[in-house]
Amino acid sequence: MFDMRDIQKGILVNANDLRIPVRQVYNGIKAQGRSLSDKDCRSLASDIIGSMVSEGLVKLVKMRSRKVDSNDDKYFSFYEFESERGLTPEETKLILKEPGRWKEMDVFSMTEAYLLAITKKGRKVLKRIRM
Repeated sequence: MFDMRDIQKGILVNANDLRIPVRQVYNGIKAQGRSLSDKDCRSLASDIIGSMVSEGLVKLVKMRSRKVDSNDDKYFSFYEFESERGLTPEETKLILKEPGRWKEMDVFSMTEAYLLAITKKGRKVLKRIRM
């Protein structure tokens, strides 16, 4: 049903240019596995992210932004970057070991997003994959 290596490759390709929200990994799995429950999608996303973190291909970071309303359009808003920090080992472990608590921990938040950032090792692997 899912090729984890193919999903990991897609994450590396996308994370090479931009940090990838955990929410985006979850949404991609949910779109491919329409019959999967939310719990199963979170668990699979956690497994994929966890294996990539343990292999040193990506790291988890938390980005804080604030919602800014557009003066031109009352229906349009955007988010302005405020800060970013790497997660502590304890925070990373909690995110990876407790996917059932993601909603409670607000993992899918737009203002305090959990993101995947590619590492030097991840870039080396990506370079090798692309050859």
